[in-house]
Amino acid sequence: MTVSIHQTKTSIKKRKKYSCPYCHAPIEINFNEIEQSKQRTGGLYTTCYLHGDPLHAFILYIDSDGKVRGHEIITNIFITKESETLNTLLKKWAKG
Repeated sequence: MTVSIHQTKTSIKKRKKYSCPYCHAPIEINFNEIEQSKQRTGGLYTTCYLHGDPLHAFILYIDSDGKVRGHEIITNIFITKESETLNTLLKKWAKG
């Protein structure tokens, strides 16, 4: 099955919108963050968005021009209540 990712430019703020191929939810990417990460890693920027019901992850591999070089959908996500991962996610969501 071929999945297309829709992207459109938005305002001057160096942001682009994508659509999750699994649920079609809009995903906005801030390219200021991508540029900072690229300086540290020297390669493609990888970003992961956990969202939806059922919970799934949309992973994007993006170059410095904002072009998607690949993507993945992960539908089997398990987070245990006792894990540090859950605490980290809750802290991140609390910050907004």
